[in-house]
Amino acid sequence: MARDGRYLKVNPALATMLGFTSPKELLAASDNPMFATSEGRQLFFAEMDRSGFVRDFICEARRGDGGP
Repeated sequence: MARDGRYLKVNPALATMLGFTSPKELLAASDNPMFATSEGRQLFFAEMDRSGFVRDFICEARRGDGGP
């Protein structure tokens, strides 16, 4: 995942779950950041900075239509 919350790599299940027809379509959606809130993004990257990885992190993600 990029620092701005955009996906770098996704699988077909995630793409479908977020309302896209393929991983390629999700990756091409440059205006669709993963995190629905800036707080979620901040918490994710704070943990990444602290420990070097993130595990068991729950956040609200945006769908392809912009909804949560």
